[in-house]
Amino acid sequence: MQSDEMVRTPDRYEIITDHNKFLSLKRHWDDLYESSAERDLIQSFEWCRCSWELMAKPQRRRLNCLVVWQRDRAVLIWPFVTYGRLPTFARPLGPETSEYSSVLVEGGSEADRRVLTAWAILRKNLRADKILLPYIKSGSLLHRAIVASKVASRPVMLWPTPYVSWDGYQDWDSYYRFLKGEFRHSLRRTRRRLAEKGNLTFERINDRDRFPVILDWIFQRKTDWLARINEKSVWRETDLYRNFLIAAQTQMPEQIQSFILKLNDEIISAVLCRISKLRAECVIATFDPAYSKYGPGQLLYEDILKWAFERRLDCDFRLGNQLYKQYWTNSTSEAVTYQFVNSLRGAAFVRLKDALVSVRRTVIRPV
Repeated sequence: MQSDEMVRTPDRYEIITDHNKFLSLKRHWDDLYESSAERDLIQSFEWCRCSWELMAKPQRRRLNCLVVWQRDRAVLIWPFVTYGRLPTFARPLGPETSEYSSVLVEGGSEADRRVLTAWAILRKNLRADKILLPYIKSGSLLHRAIVASKVASRPVMLWPTPYVSWDGYQDWDSYYRFLKGEFRHSLRRTRRRLAEKGNLTFERINDRDRFPVILDWIFQRKTDWLARINEKSVWRETDLYRNFLIAAQTQMPEQIQSFILKLNDEIISAVLCRISKLRAECVIATFDPAYSKYGPGQLLYEDILKWAFERRLDCDFRLGNQLYKQYWTNSTSEAVTYQFVNSLRGAAFVRLKDALVSVRRTVIRPV
């Protein structure tokens, strides 16, 4: 007679649209988060709850959370929102800024199969003309499922994602020697010059009273910088995003932190970071332009990297391969954003949009 362990019970699939039922998942969600391979912050219950209550719901998004059950145990959770009318869209639940797309799934031999099946179920059951999957990391479980599904897609963007890996480095000095000599000399010189002006200190901010103050400083400097270069704000709903970050940080103070560099009592550089099981992500970085000649942003990155090294957390510099990132990083991956047409109506809208773009690009020359 076969034991229960030898006979696998078929997975059961459920799509939750009710707010209260979504909240009731917390215990199962937390258990799954602890048993997942990645344990990425953006997959956590609190991150997703705050995303729904403070970002998605106020913008009239509609909740669609796929849960895969094995008996009474959640083995996959993948929350989505839908929005719009003509056409309708679906995308993973989140603050809708620049988070990676990923799936919370139990580790083990069944993970790839479950993600692939979940993707098929969502395509069938989401009432959306288009499905957007932003910033999928190359080689991830989700990326493998997208490739294996062979579903026609429209890659929208492809971003390099440089990062620092500590593999092969036994101590900080062995990594530091990897950096270019000229760059190391510049760091030492500018740090010394700033120290001559006063007390230069590095701080990690994760208490609920100081975090909003630092966050406002970051947002204001970032907004001023965007205005100087005539760029629009990267945050469509700045107040919503700010409130979301403060609420999420209150629930997860060790996972959402700010790092600052101060000269005496004045902040001269700051970075907002997300801390997960395997890595630290530098989400928003900025500095006081009055100190730009000292490169305070690079000095702060040096301090953050030392902090990450002590905890053996890879440091993700995220989207784009700007020069200042190249000074530090020793590895790179890619993140690709996909757009999937999920209905005949969606296909018609895509064809119409392509036709309009083609017309705009046509140059009419005088005879």
